[in-house]
Parts: sequence; structure tokens; C-alpha cells
Amino acid sequence: MVWAGAAAIVLAIAAAIAVGAFFLFRYDVNAPIADIAQPDRPTLLRDATLRAGPAAGDAVLDRLSAGMLVTLIGRSTDGRWLVVTPVDEPERVGWLPADAVGGTGDTSNLTVVAAGGSPTSGAAAPAGTPSSGPTFTPDLPDLALEAVSARDNRLVVSIANLGAGDVTARVLVSVNGAAPQVVGAKPGEPLRAGGRIEWVLSLEYVQRRAVALVTVTTDPPITEETLANNRLEAIVAPDLPNDIEIVDARNVPPDQHLQAVIRNNSPIPIVGPVTLTVRSTDGTSALLGRRDVALNLAAGGTMTVDFSVIVNADFTRVQLLLVTESINDAVALNDVFPR
Repeated sequence: MVWAGAAAIVLAIAAAIAVGAFFLFRYDVNAPIADIAQPDRPTLLRDATLRAGPAAGDAVLDRLSAGMLVTLIGRSTDGRWLVVTPVDEPERVGWLPADAVGGTGDTSNLTVVAAGGSPTSGAAAPAGTPSSGPTFTPDLPDLALEAVSARDNRLVVSIANLGAGDVTARVLVSVNGAAPQVVGAKPGEPLRAGGRIEWVLSLEYVQRRAVALVTVTTDPPITEETLANNRLEAIVAPDLPNDIEIVDARNVPPDQHLQAVIRNNSPIPIVGPVTLTVRSTDGTSALLGRRDVALNLAAGGTMTVDFSVIVNADFTRVQLLLVTESINDAVALNDVFPR
């Protein structure tokens, strides 16, 4: 029992150290290099994008996390970019900015690698590493999600083929784990190596600022250069204003019960819960009625909400208020009636 207790303490201390290191690498990007880089072990100082060439505009191969250990293969002529491969995934090879990597020591002796070419000078590359710049496996495509955004309050995905081979299968995307949808204007037409698709998912509506997790796959499945860039999580917000309004309220015969009319002023259909309350305006703000309604309104559509227990409402002494978290409501003033 004593041994088990001591072991548990040791494990707890080790876990605490590991968690602390994770948060340091992941979030403290301004910490001194000495606090982050492991001595004599090239280490990413911050999250960085692995690229196909030594320029910020070159194609994205992958996204690497702060704290990752890498092997140095070469450098650019000016020394501002390094050719690296992750220690645990040597099949991934690409370019990183030199200032993103700590613990490199003197990089002037690294092999100089021309963009897309072969070493031109300097020391020989380490044993077991490629003798040329980053390359792709012949004939393998590589689908990558590059961006997720909104257009006219509909979700837009940008997909690139970063590999050397064409994608001839149907390209599919899934949003937040839902059923996959086909993307591409011409089914059956291949996505060429280096080609891109920007596709509006016409039935994926952006009602409010939220997280979208998008995954790209194919049907039938294909072998890709890497699957690490087939998923992208992004925060997406509407690019046009969404708005729900109480457009009218009245006493409806024959019993003269209160009925409210809601209108969707958004450019897209709106689905989700809304709450309507009726309060007295005689100084007490007493709650007279409340309805929780499941909204399902087409763009420009209206729906009625009945308060059967409120009759002969005096609109000089009562007020209706609409509240919803289903959208980023652009006009708060029209959530109140009368105005």
C-alpha cells in the first residue's frame, strides 16, 4: 500500500508537469526561447503552418502545434526558412519560418535547398533524409480544407488539392458530424493537382456566430498524401444581418384573446426557439403570460403566437417582448410591441 501510494504521488507530479508544459508550449508564445526549446532539440516555439515552399503565399501542407519536435533537413538561401520534418511523422516534409523553430543552433551549415529543387551548397543532409526539397508521393492527391466562411449567411468551404495526383472521386464535406454533402459544380470532373474548390453549402445556414467543424472526404475513399488537413474547425459569423420582429399584436375574435405576429426579416430561413412574454406596463411589470415557441420560418415568413388566457388586452398598459438565442438579432428595437 505504501509503494502504491508513493507511485501515485510520482504519477500525479509527472502529470502536473506534463500539463504545465502543454499550456506553456500552446499558449505562451512570447516566453523566452530558453523556456520553451529543448536543448539541442529543434522545437516549435509557436503554432506554425508547414508550407510547400519558402514563402508565406506557398501552398499549405499542414498545421503544426507549438512544442512539436522536428528534424532539420535544410534551409533557404537567406536562412529565413527551414526544411523540416516532425520527429514522430517523418513522412511529412515542408518549410517553416526559421523564427518559429527554437533549439536549432547554428543553421548556416545546413544544406541549402532551392524551392522545389535540390540542395545547392552546404553540408550534406542527415542520413536517411531526402536529398531534395519537399516533394509529394507520385500520383497521390491531398485534399485540404483551407477556409470556412459565410456568404449571404450560408456556409462556404474552400478545398484545395495540394497533392501531385488528381482527385477523381466525388468530394464530400460533413458539417458538425452531419451527413456528408457533395461539393463541386460538375460531378465526375476531377479536382486537378493544385486545383481548388470554393463551394456554397446552400442548406447550411449561418444564423449566429458559432463553431463549425468541417471534414472533407471522398466517395469512394481514396489514398491521400496526408489526412491531417482534412478537418478544419472555424468560428463563423453571419455576413448579413439576421432579424426577427414582432410585427403586430391584436385581440382576436370571438373571445378577443391576444395574438402576436412574428416575422423573419433575415435573408435565410430561421429555425430555433424563441420566447414571447407579456408584461404589464402599469408600473408593476407583472408577468401576464409567456410562450416558448419552436421557430421554423422561411425568409420573409410570418407566424402567429396565441395567448389564450389573455383577453381584451389594453395595448396602452401591456407590452410584448421577444427573446431568442437562435440568431444574432440585428434590430433589438423591433423585439418589443407596441413600440
